[in-house]
Amino acid sequence: MTWSDFYLLCFLVGFSLSVLSFLAGAVHIHLPFKMHLPFHGAHHGGAGASHGGLRSGTHISWFNASSAMAFLAWFGGTGYLLTRHSHLLAVVSLLIATVAGLAAGWAVFRFMLKLMSSTDEPMKSEDYRMEGSLGTISMPIRENGTGEIIFSLAGVRRVKKSLGLAFDTNSPEGLKGGYMFGLPNEVVVIAGLLVLGLLMIMIVIAKMYRKVGPNEALIRYGMGGTEVYSGKGALIFPMVQTCRDLSLELMSFDVAPQQSLYTKQGVAVTVEAVAQIKVKNDKESILTAAEQFLTKRPEQREALIRLVMEGHLRGIIGQLTVEQIVKEPEMVGDRMRSTCADDMSKMGLEVISFTIKEVRDKNEYITNMGRPDVARIKRDAEVAAAEADRDIAIKRAEATRASAVAKAQADMERVAAETASLAKQAEAERDLDLKRASYLEMTKKAQATADKAYEIETNIMQQQVITESVRVQQVEREAQVKVQVAEIERRERELIATVLKPAEIERQRIETLASAERQRSITEAEGRASAIRAQGEAEAEIIFKKGEAEAKAMNVKAEAFQEYNQAAVIDKLFTGLPDIVRALAEPLSKVDKVTIVSTGNGDAAGAYKLTGDVTKIAAQVPALFEALSGMQMSDLLSKVRMIGDKAPKPPLAPVKKA
Repeated sequence: MTWSDFYLLCFLVGFSLSVLSFLAGAVHIHLPFKMHLPFHGAHHGGAGASHGGLRSGTHISWFNASSAMAFLAWFGGTGYLLTRHSHLLAVVSLLIATVAGLAAGWAVFRFMLKLMSSTDEPMKSEDYRMEGSLGTISMPIRENGTGEIIFSLAGVRRVKKSLGLAFDTNSPEGLKGGYMFGLPNEVVVIAGLLVLGLLMIMIVIAKMYRKVGPNEALIRYGMGGTEVYSGKGALIFPMVQTCRDLSLELMSFDVAPQQSLYTKQGVAVTVEAVAQIKVKNDKESILTAAEQFLTKRPEQREALIRLVMEGHLRGIIGQLTVEQIVKEPEMVGDRMRSTCADDMSKMGLEVISFTIKEVRDKNEYITNMGRPDVARIKRDAEVAAAEADRDIAIKRAEATRASAVAKAQADMERVAAETASLAKQAEAERDLDLKRASYLEMTKKAQATADKAYEIETNIMQQQVITESVRVQQVEREAQVKVQVAEIERRERELIATVLKPAEIERQRIETLASAERQRSITEAEGRASAIRAQGEAEAEIIFKKGEAEAKAMNVKAEAFQEYNQAAVIDKLFTGLPDIVRALAEPLSKVDKVTIVSTGNGDAAGAYKLTGDVTKIAAQVPALFEALSGMQMSDLLSKVRMIGDKAPKPPLAPVKKA
């Protein structure tokens, strides 16, 4: 049971008991027996008021049934709303729900205290003297019920509580009632509590009602079995039912096997495709998909479907050539959809579309596949271009020839006219050139003189610049030489500090470790040798003692055998005979069933035949002994002392004199 289920159970129990208590009070249902519980003060106070008038000092326990029911209702309702619609910790939600329940119980207790308890206030005589005053009741009063009497006293309109059918004029006390919206205050309060409770019930029912759109399915399971809802809603009862959503939307993902796929020709290609898959709309398919994917995340679901799609794609590619895959992608998609249909149906899915996005290979098979067509198209284009160039050249030559003829005629006429004009122009230009040459000669002489003077000055300045540059370079080289010498010395000291010294220290450390390791190995070898030597000596001593004990036992046994006579030998033979017979009859014990057929002829008939065979087998034991030992039984018994003969006493060993 979760926290939300616990809170909901508390709310339902508290609210149901509150409603039943209110209805029982409305119809004046009294228990046939009296209950004395720790929280019975409120009920007994009410009963005393209704049957004998309200007594002063009536005690109402703070722990009563009404307060407990209010606590349960508000505690459960507040806790349920917090756990379902907030992210607070369970301890914080429990604390807030407890505070809300205590507040509701305290409010009910205060209301009952005000309603059921009487007040002892000093009253004036005019407050309770009502000679000549007439009163009216606001509504009929049932037996043992309560009501109100409205009357005027001292010019003031007053309202008093009436208990039972009579109004006790001798009582100086009364409950001061009040009105709100034309109704008594207690009625308004109770009605408000009922409305609030109904609102809370409606909120709980609204939270229990789960709605799903047409793009998803609601799987409800628990009490009542498993139901599927799509595009509508259903009530989910806590503790006995639960639900999960299953998306019916289109799933689009790439199908791109990481390994190369081999075609019918054995060519390795890499294929990338896009698949669109969704859950079918029928109930059986939705239940099947729920069995497969209900608790899986979208990426896990897509990974499982991708594995199936990649396996089918590998099989289809293996049945096609590269040309078919490249030139007929629609055929590949159709075959993929038809092949995957059965497996997808087993998972409650359907393939909406399957499109080849890219096909490539590492050996440039696809690239080379189009080269013949490209070469042919290029060849046809070049031939057509050459033919067009030829026609253009012919037409151009014809036009050029006609143009040249017309131009030659025009040129002849133009040359004749130009010759006369050029002659006059040549004479004028000759005179102009002569004058221009004389002017140019004088200008160049002056320019040459100025140029030579400038070049001489420039060469002098250049020599000075070169001299200063050489001096600067010499100074720089001397400074660089000093820097390089200092760098060489620094590097030499650095190598000594970072390489030679650590190497010397490392050599000494390795020599020390090697010496210690050698000493440890020698010590361990000596210890192991000592242990092995001690262990060998102990084992040899044990073997020697064991052999000595066995030899003594054999001697004692031999001396005992010397004391045997024929009776002892026969007893030994007869004692071992059952074991021999048992061993000989062992094969018969392995037989599951023996069927004996007796004809009645002969002595060995019926079951006697079986025991007779065993007896004959036992009678062969002496012969078997003689065959194995090479000694006759009679010879053996003749060498044994007869029954009644005493064994000779062994000679006494001579006693050595000291």
